[in-house]
Amino acid sequence: MKNLLPNWGRLALLCLLCFSGLTAFAQDPCDMDTEAPTLLAPNMLNLEILTSNIAEACPGSTFIQDNILGQDRTVTEIIEFCNGLLVEGAGLDENFIMSLFDDNCTADGDLIVRVNTADSEIQADGSDLITLTGVIVDEAGNESVEDIATVLLVDDIAPEAVCADVTVELDENGMASIISSGGGGAVTQFTGTFGTGPQFDRPIGSSTTCTLANSAEDHFYVAFPFSVDADDMYTFEMQESGNFDGYFLMYEGDFDPAQPCLNHINGDDDDGELNEPLLMLQLELAQGDYTLVATTFFSDQAGEFVIDVSSENGGVVSEAGGEAGALLIDGGSTDNCTVEVSADVTDFTCDDIGDNTVTLTATDGTNTVTCEATVTVEDNIAPVVVANDQLVVLNDGTTSVTLTEGDVLVATDNCDADVVVEFDRDLIFTGDDIGTVTVTGTATDAAGNVVDFEFDVVVTFDQPNLACISELNLTLNDECQGLLIPQMLLTGNTGLLSSFVFDITVNDNDPSNGPIVDGCGRFQYSISPASLGDEPTIGFTGDFAPENWTLEAFFTDGFPIAPPTIGSVEFSDPETITLQTLADDSGVLLVARAVVQIPETGTVTLDYDYNGQDEGFDDAIVLYTFEGAIEEVLLDTDMPEAGTLSFEVGPGNTLIIGIVDDGFTPIFSDDPTAPSVLEITNFSFAPPISPLTLDFETCWGWVNAEDKTPPAVVSTPDDVELLCVDIDGNNLTTLDASVSKCYRVNSSTGATIPGTMATAFRNRLFAGGGSPLVPTFTDGCTQEIEVCVNDVLVYDEEDPSCNDVVLTRTFTATEIAVCPSAAGEENPSVTASYTITFSRPTLDDLSDDNIEAVVNYEQCGTANPTRADYPAPRVQDFPFLEVAGRVFNLSAGDAVCNIGVTYADGEPVVTCPFTYKFVRTYTVIDWCNPSDVRTFTQVVKVGDTTAPTFSGPTQDRDFDGVVDGDLIFTTNAGNVCAAYIRLDAGISATDNCSDDVTITATIYPGADLSATPIGAFDVDPTDNNAEITSAIPVGCHLLRYTYTDECGNTDFSDYPFCVEDGTAPVAICEDGLNISISSGSAAGGASTGIAILTPSMIDAGSYDDCSGVTLEIARVDADNIATEVYDQELVLTCADLGTVRVGLKVTDAEG
Repeated sequence: MKNLLPNWGRLALLCLLCFSGLTAFAQDPCDMDTEAPTLLAPNMLNLEILTSNIAEACPGSTFIQDNILGQDRTVTEIIEFCNGLLVEGAGLDENFIMSLFDDNCTADGDLIVRVNTADSEIQADGSDLITLTGVIVDEAGNESVEDIATVLLVDDIAPEAVCADVTVELDENGMASIISSGGGGAVTQFTGTFGTGPQFDRPIGSSTTCTLANSAEDHFYVAFPFSVDADDMYTFEMQESGNFDGYFLMYEGDFDPAQPCLNHINGDDDDGELNEPLLMLQLELAQGDYTLVATTFFSDQAGEFVIDVSSENGGVVSEAGGEAGALLIDGGSTDNCTVEVSADVTDFTCDDIGDNTVTLTATDGTNTVTCEATVTVEDNIAPVVVANDQLVVLNDGTTSVTLTEGDVLVATDNCDADVVVEFDRDLIFTGDDIGTVTVTGTATDAAGNVVDFEFDVVVTFDQPNLACISELNLTLNDECQGLLIPQMLLTGNTGLLSSFVFDITVNDNDPSNGPIVDGCGRFQYSISPASLGDEPTIGFTGDFAPENWTLEAFFTDGFPIAPPTIGSVEFSDPETITLQTLADDSGVLLVARAVVQIPETGTVTLDYDYNGQDEGFDDAIVLYTFEGAIEEVLLDTDMPEAGTLSFEVGPGNTLIIGIVDDGFTPIFSDDPTAPSVLEITNFSFAPPISPLTLDFETCWGWVNAEDKTPPAVVSTPDDVELLCVDIDGNNLTTLDASVSKCYRVNSSTGATIPGTMATAFRNRLFAGGGSPLVPTFTDGCTQEIEVCVNDVLVYDEEDPSCNDVVLTRTFTATEIAVCPSAAGEENPSVTASYTITFSRPTLDDLSDDNIEAVVNYEQCGTANPTRADYPAPRVQDFPFLEVAGRVFNLSAGDAVCNIGVTYADGEPVVTCPFTYKFVRTYTVIDWCNPSDVRTFTQVVKVGDTTAPTFSGPTQDRDFDGVVDGDLIFTTNAGNVCAAYIRLDAGISATDNCSDDVTITATIYPGADLSATPIGAFDVDPTDNNAEITSAIPVGCHLLRYTYTDECGNTDFSDYPFCVEDGTAPVAICEDGLNISISSGSAAGGASTGIAILTPSMIDAGSYDDCSGVTLEIARVDADNIATEVYDQELVLTCADLGTVRVGLKVTDAEG
């Protein structure tokens, strides 16, 4: 029943239940109080308590019992106790509680509440019905009657169902379950997603410390409990992601998100970059349990991730399986009391591979909630293959054996009944497989799981019974050779002959090429089994020859070996390796060794003899290694010993024979100066015996080699098309009978033998080309071949003149035999042929481009021409046929393949006294199709189109009779620095037609044709009048003569020339200059007076027309010849008193 008290606190009823039996009044005398307290409402208290009000109380718990039984409390204490349990604002009303009890002596608040029993019974709906019995006790110890009250404890808080998507793997029986067995499988990856799961307050973890962040629970995390089975270095590497900044935390044992530094042993992030570099945690872990927590550096980041897990030395990482019986899809469902979870589906089979939706139900007995999880079922177990080695025996009747899949293996799978098996080769075994064949393959199930397998097929054979054929005939090929193969030579059990290798030798002119028969004749052959490479190597030869060994002696500290120390390795004779050591008491190991690489699998056998000179100290060693690691030690002794070693080796092995000297002299030896000596003799190496070994010896026979092969046609020319005009130049039938139509060729090359082809015959074989068009014939057994040629010319029966003509040219090649035939018959001839089709052009082979539109006749025309004066057409003026790139000119009165041409000329048009033109019309007709007529017009120009011929000016300035290569003119224009040039001197102009030629001259200053020219000047070299230019300044210029005849034909010629300063300067002197000498005398009375005369004192205006001048002065004689060197001054003394003749020298810039 529901609580009858007000809503201010249902839990208060629990605290008051012990008072429910009080009576209304108690009137016993207090001094002799024997009256029990009275309960005012007995047996009337039935309470309902909700767990949402008391977190500690749950159905089935002992919370109420623990706080009531054995806890005598006064009513006041009960009220205080209960108010301490109830939420704020829901306390008990003390006055109301006191009104429910009555005692004659004891105050209501001092009455004792005593609960004697509390029995719990879980109801069908999950609530807990607690039945309480108890009494009220006053201060005198009087107890009320026992009363009964009930408390119904109801869990009104629903569980929280948390689902986790999981992946389960089918086992070998094709079964999987989401019920944990308590242990996890080996893993190489962890996968998860940030953004949907729980969050925590991420700590700051490193390899040495863990610091609480004390911020907010705002970092998503995924925890991966795991175990490792061995001490090892383990690596956890998050694959690259651009969605978040990852962070790893590693814990020993369990991880508690509420205490994220508890059990922490390591941590790492990726330095704030978005997985650059990849997030990786690498650390050594001892065997045990751990938890890897993947989280993010920044809060609230999300994204999927994959973590690769590996170990350095094979340690296995396994997922923590959790509690046995737990549901794997339970992601941590919780309840305020207890929760039980279940799933609608827990077991899965091969039919469930893929994603499955499973409903998780969480209940606390009263409340039930659900969530859905995705269970991904995977088949990751590869098929199981049991492969069996096979033995195949081949013989004459069984040359191949085909095995089936069922013969060689059994493949099973946990899910797939039809495993796909693939082999690396077919299972057909023939003679080519004799030996041990390792077959590999894969077996793949429907889930894509693959397993590799291999097995050996040993293919053997029954030894064949073989004998030689005593004599056989062999037809040689085109090269006059034949190849002998075992199938030709052997008889008996020959079904597997192609599987074996034989040596065949033919004793012909060249036995070195083995089974090849060279040329015709009768030769002896021999056949024997070929070497299979399994012959043993006896002694130090072949791959074990001395040059293939490394012989060395050295101190291990690198110190050089010097007397009296002995350290040597040598081939003391071709069959013996001798090693010697005698150390120097340095204590440093001294090594002498011989080393050789093993080239293939085989057996090494050798004898050794060690003198053990330093017993107990120096070791003789024989061992072999692979890639530097010791595979097997065959001998290791420090005592005198001799014996034989035989051991298996393989390619890549290194054989080492050596002495390791302890570095001290053998002081306990009879002779401390004698070395330790190891000798190796009787060395051999035997490879495995080939499975193709035959029990067959050499046999012999004879081969008759015959040439039965006619010449070979190597190439035949393609058919040819020519024009009908080419018939006569190609037809052999019209040759004189005395001309041979045969020739010879070299049998090897097919080339024509010089001098064997008649010239007239040769000229008819060109067929439109530049050399005879002939087939190529060769023959291997002869030296020469005779080739004869025959032509058959066929004209069209209906219209032989107008239709195509076909010539068939046949070449017949016949051996000039040198090999006799066993039967005496000759080899047949061979033929090759091609056709020449002589076709007739049509007027379609004409076009407007097949004629020159304008033609010129270079000649002096007639003043008043008539048609009789017209020049006849030239060959190139006529229209022409163009067929297949060939040009054929037509001509009047001469038909080409029944195509003819005529022409007619129009009236003349005179353009100048010696030139005229007219229109010429050509008419072309095809007489095989007379209705087809074509006309072409052509402008014919007759006359002078050639410019006059001009001869220009020349100079011979040194008068040596040889014309100078340049033109130079000197200044001649007076006081002007320029020259006047005569233009008509030494020039002439003539014309083939005109008597009157006009000449003009222009001058381009600086030879610049873009400059404004000087002139033009009219020039007439025949009028005897000088044609002079204007003044041309000093410098180099270009003189151009232009000449034109009466018909306007013009041309020009250029002549570079230079104008140079060729005029001496003008000297003008003062005449009669008076000059005084200064006074003065020297000691003794001699006069010292002088006068200085300079050039400027006597210059009266000397000048040059082109440049400035330099003045110099000197004394001259009566003929004005200087008597001294001209200088810048003249010194006059008393000795010169009187008239002194002085000369003035004036020099211009040109000197």
